[in-house]
Amino acid sequence: MAADLVGRKIDVIVTSGGPAPARAAKDATALLCLGIPGQIAVLDDAEAMLATVDVCGVRRQINLACIMDDDHPFEACLGDWVLVHVGYG
Repeated sequence: MAADLVGRKIDVIVTSGGPAPARAAKDATALLCLGIPGQIAVLDDAEAMLATVDVCGVRRQINLACIMDDDHPFEACLGDWVLVHVGYG
């Protein structure tokens, strides 16, 4: 899959609804955000800015607020490759 991403624009989406773990306040260098590349497969809800991303056949609903703007509206996101937040390490 990495070869498919060469030369393509990748946007970053943060899907976490809450703050980083408390240990981040003590030692910011100990926190690592983990993300995996996925392709936006379905535009679910324009008002809520929700879409479904496909990662090797596994689908997950994400929020597109971080990649949308006047030049790149909701409808233009279909097919985009994004990094999906999957946790902290």
